[in-house]
Amino acid sequence: MKIAQCGIMFILLLSLGSCLGVITGAGGTQADDEQIKILKQGVKKWNAWRKANPRVIPDLRKGDLSEMDLQGVNLAKALLVKTDFRESKLGGANFQGADISWAKFQKADLTNVNFRKTAIAFTRFSRANLTNADFRGAHADEAIFKKSKLMKARFQGAILREVNFNKSNLEKANFKKTTAINCNFSGTNLKGVNFKKAMLYKSNFEEADLRNANLTGANIDSANFEEADLRGAKISNEQLKMAKNVDEAKR
Repeated sequence: MKIAQCGIMFILLLSLGSCLGVITGAGGTQADDEQIKILKQGVKKWNAWRKANPRVIPDLRKGDLSEMDLQGVNLAKALLVKTDFRESKLGGANFQGADISWAKFQKADLTNVNFRKTAIAFTRFSRANLTNADFRGAHADEAIFKKSKLMKARFQGAILREVNFNKSNLEKANFKKTTAINCNFSGTNLKGVNFKKAMLYKSNFEEADLRNANLTGANIDSANFEEADLRGAKISNEQLKMAKNVDEAKR
């Protein structure tokens, strides 16, 4: 009985970040027009305004910030549900603690961006450059990173559910102690990735390149490794007994 109760609590905690995003997204009001005007005056003006108004939570929901130069912008704890950042330059920006559910970041430059502890539900990052981005402690549900550049990205301690990394480059990314349930890593470059003690239940690694990856202590129960390349990977035979289609992987 106690085990079942713990399982239910885990599921509830896992879904908390996405549920908050769903509620916010469903109600989604428009962005604060005055704040949009300040931001469009430039990052220097915006960051100065943030510093002068530390208690104000920026509300840029549904705002159109596409194709803008916003490098180094401070959007920590901001409400950014359904905000459009497509093709914008956001290198070095700070999104820590923000709600970026349903936001659009396709083809954006997001190198060295701080996404720590963000709410990421149904967010689109396809073909974005997220090299060295920091997602530690983030909660992501059904986000799309398809064909993105995520080299050396950090996901330690993040909770990821049904996130799509299909055909992305995650070389040397860090997923240590990350919870990644039913995520799609098919066709992905995962060379040298750190999955140590990660929860990878039911995740799909079909045709993924896992050469020299570290899966020590990772939970790969029901994970699919069909035609995956596991040469040089740190993974035990005991772990592989719990996975699917291991016989079809390169070892």
